Amino acid sequence: MRWCLQEQAIRIEYSEPGSLNQGEFDLVKISSWNGNRIVTKSYGGCKVDYSVTCIGTSVSLVLEDSCGTRSDTRPISKYRTTELHTSSFTFSHLLRDPDKEIELHLPIKKRLVMHGDGSTVTFRRIEPLPLEEQLKNPTQLRFFASVPRLASCLPEPGDHIFRPQRNTTSFSAEKCSACYNFLESSLKDMTQCSTAETTASRIRCKQFAARVKQEDEGVQSTLKKSMEHRGNDVTMELAWQLGCQDLGCCPLDPDTAELLAAQAKSIHAREKYGEAARARRHEEVGKLKQEGLAEHVLNDPDTRQHLETLMRMQAGHARKQLKKEKSRKQLKKDPDEASAPAHAQVPLTDEDCSWNFRKARCEPKYACAYKYRFGDLKIKQSCRLTVKKFRPTRNEDCLWDYAEVRCKNPLYCSRQCKLSSGDLNLDMCCKLRKKALDETANDGAPIDSSTTTFTTSIFGGNAAITREEDEDVDDEIGLMADVENEDEYDSFLNDVVNSIYEDKDIGLEADPEWTTKADQNGDDIGLEADTIEDDSDDGNAGEKDGEAEGLCTGQSDRDALKGSKVPELLEKIGRQSWSTFKFKIVRETSLKLHKEKLGLSELCATCFVDVSDCSTKQCFSLLATKGKEHPESQACIEEHCTPALLQCAGLPKEELP
Repeated sequence: MRWCLQEQAIRIEYSEPGSLNQGEFDLVKISSWNGNRIVTKSYGGCKVDYSVTCIGTSVSLVLEDSCGTRSDTRPISKYRTTELHTSSFTFSHLLRDPDKEIELHLPIKKRLVMHGDGSTVTFRRIEPLPLEEQLKNPTQLRFFASVPRLASCLPEPGDHIFRPQRNTTSFSAEKCSACYNFLESSLKDMTQCSTAETTASRIRCKQFAARVKQEDEGVQSTLKKSMEHRGNDVTMELAWQLGCQDLGCCPLDPDTAELLAAQAKSIHAREKYGEAARARRHEEVGKLKQEGLAEHVLNDPDTRQHLETLMRMQAGHARKQLKKEKSRKQLKKDPDEASAPAHAQVPLTDEDCSWNFRKARCEPKYACAYKYRFGDLKIKQSCRLTVKKFRPTRNEDCLWDYAEVRCKNPLYCSRQCKLSSGDLNLDMCCKLRKKALDETANDGAPIDSSTTTFTTSIFGGNAAITREEDEDVDDEIGLMADVENEDEYDSFLNDVVNSIYEDKDIGLEADPEWTTKADQNGDDIGLEADTIEDDSDDGNAGEKDGEAEGLCTGQSDRDALKGSKVPELLEKIGRQSWSTFKFKIVRETSLKLHKEKLGLSELCATCFVDVSDCSTKQCFSLLATKGKEHPESQACIEEHCTPALLQCAGLPKEELP
């Protein structure tokens, strides 16, 4: 459609003989009158809607008859008047029904109906009113749409209230802000109140929208229609501001409007700050729970020393990173080319450890040690964490490892599915063991903190910390500020490490892969090799004395296990999932094949993955030399693997292949 090029206002004058129904009101902005219905005249069983439309430079009065007989478009040079004729005795009305009433859509009230014969409504073109003229009677003005004043805009107790000097109307900063958000989202056809930036403002906006809908459902459609017919004098950003003034939520007085806007911005800023502060507190609490140390720090003051040690390690690492970055900047000509300091972080995984070829050791030395394992192709891969920070302390901390097809942290977690308890997925099936596998291994000898080289037995393994006399003072640990304090910090760290391995459990656990006890002598340099953990318990078969899990009791799993080709398919799956290089069953591949070829559910497929893994670990020599059908092989599988399958599947032996 073409925009209206006329900068004019429309004055509506109405009068009913013999009554008090007379007056006038102004529609100032083009958006408030262009294309909007202003008058409805009824005759017979028909209705005629009167609206003023502007296209280009022409302004016309448009009549839309529901019966089609009086539809017309009449140009307005200065004014146009329509009159109510209730008598049919005149010659001009012999061919049509008499008029019944004129319904006038006032901006203040919802409607005004005039029934008297000779009642008139005049549509008059006037020049735009100056601001002083507009402020004389602001309740009669509409800038964006001819809509009624809403009671939903009235201030409530607790709101920030302003009262303009030129009239007695009061306005609320909260209601004005809610109206802006409501109209902006409505006129942009967005989700209701989605433009609100804070939770509090979003709630106020939704409450305001509900009240507006209950008070007058036609307000929103009228505003949208004004948006479609707005002239070039109203931008989209100005539309919802003028609309809120027409609804009575925001003041027309420029001075008061400025104060109200400033107050609304201040409230909005405070709300955003409070919401950000709550988000930060929630994030901090979440981090503490994830670290697993919050409960220990709050309950046992002695453990704060360990947490402070970790914090000082991180701070020292950050200082060293900053020191390196400053020296790097001095070598560059353009200081802007220097990159920002790397984020200082205490190593949390084995991949964070690295090998220092100059010093021939793993770094950082306070957290990493040399631990060779079969399959390490690079010396860096043999650098692993000396102490694991995390240990599951709740059932919720035990999760399923989809790559290994078993519970993570198998020393402390095992699969214990109980469908009756609501275990619907594998993560929910993983729970804490009733007795940790390494519970009886923590009997290490005490540490002599008076020496600078000491070895500590941790859960059946050895962790050695050594000190070199010629190493740099500001080492990777970042704790030693100068040479004078080196012995003091070494003694402090020795005491901390001693206390870590006492009987008190503070959530710091040894590497889950067990280490062998090596004979320590005076030449010990802290290098140790780990043996692969015992595979007799894969952490996946539940507790030995646990009840049946019943993972294959579903009808679909029962039907899938009834086929005559199931034993042949199981044999084929076992061969395809066997890795000659790793010399074991690849559990992830085995799970995938059981699901695809047998059509088993994921929970049920894990039971058969356990059987395949168990048979290769417990009966490999018999299977390799005598075959699966040999009685000794069958007896081995029956003894070591079948009980776990029966407990996991929850089916009688007759229904299993």
